[in-house]
Amino acid sequence: DMGGLLEHANQAVRRHRNYSLALGSLDRARELAPEDERVRSFRASVLLSLEHTEEARAQYREIFLGGTEASRSRRIIQQYLVSLHRLGKEEELQDVWHRILSMPGVHWHSPLQCPEDFDEALLDGAVPFPKVEGLAVPRLLEENRAAIAAEFEAFRRQPDWDSSRHFRSCPDNGLVQGNAPSRWTEMVLFSRGSWDFATCQIMPTVCRVLKDNVMVEGLVQSKRAGQVSLLKLTEGTTLLPHFGSVNWRYTAHLGLVVPTGVTLHAGDESREFAQGEVLVLDDSFLHSVKHRGAGPRVTLSVHFFHPLAKPMTHEEWLLLRRAA
Repeated sequence: DMGGLLEHANQAVRRHRNYSLALGSLDRARELAPEDERVRSFRASVLLSLEHTEEARAQYREIFLGGTEASRSRRIIQQYLVSLHRLGKEEELQDVWHRILSMPGVHWHSPLQCPEDFDEALLDGAVPFPKVEGLAVPRLLEENRAAIAAEFEAFRRQPDWDSSRHFRSCPDNGLVQGNAPSRWTEMVLFSRGSWDFATCQIMPTVCRVLKDNVMVEGLVQSKRAGQVSLLKLTEGTTLLPHFGSVNWRYTAHLGLVVPTGVTLHAGDESREFAQGEVLVLDDSFLHSVKHRGAGPRVTLSVHFFHPLAKPMTHEEWLLLRRAA
């Protein structure tokens, strides 16, 4: 039935990262209910992950112009814009953008910065690559980079350091061009409010200096900043253009293994990753990565809140919820 097909597709994506399997279920669901908005929007997102970008664009455009509740969904509008950026359809992008500007509840300032959830006050003056100066979390990484690098080098001397024992496919592996999830992997130190004991034994300085830091562990608008992890990108890999989900967090990357030729493009700017250097990204801007170098690139990635955000601890958040 319809519910079963949607659940099967959801499990294929969430649990197995198998977008082809999900598409098969959604195609059958579409035969049952060709106008069902859940099916159409879910199918469009799977098509985009499979790099059937033109077909995804057509599906998103149909939904966007349909005048239904789904046509006003920021998520659907955002992904429609992603498809246009990836295809280089500037004329259609400008036409759509003029329509978006008149839509209630969608107050983005630029087609290059379109997070699904946002604090409009933080859109003014936003830049793709904020400076490290004045940002406490990146400064902590700079101050401790020698110890962090030494611990990583000790880890890298293990014969299986880069194996699936330590690094697993990133949840957003649909962003890897060519649908090769093994090319972009992560070793998680902190996620969903908890530090991982085993990985913190490998990188103890990271866990020690960031533990109990509300800019990393806290919540803003009931959402966590994200993760602390080692991200490994193999040579020849491209991460396709995409938007982050919110604009009240940044991502700091400390280069641990960085060959020449690894470029991060965000908004209308580009930066090269560098060994031992901290690069800060506002990932609410459209961004992508190209690895044209030799050998893997490994960075310590730390999500942390925007300096003007007001994060609360998990305990404060729980008290607020109980009071409400």
